[in-house]
Amino acid sequence: MNQLGGFLLGLFGVFLCLTGIGILPGAVCMIQAARMFNKT
Repeated sequence: MNQLGGFLLGLFGVFLCLTGIGILPGAVCMIQAARMFNKT
């Protein structure tokens, strides 16, 4: 996945946290986004 995709995943994770859907799902999205950034 490209950097833009990872960035969007990170934003989605933050959105989940802010909307109260769940901190854990948001953290998972942000961790996955960080892994994508590290691969590039």
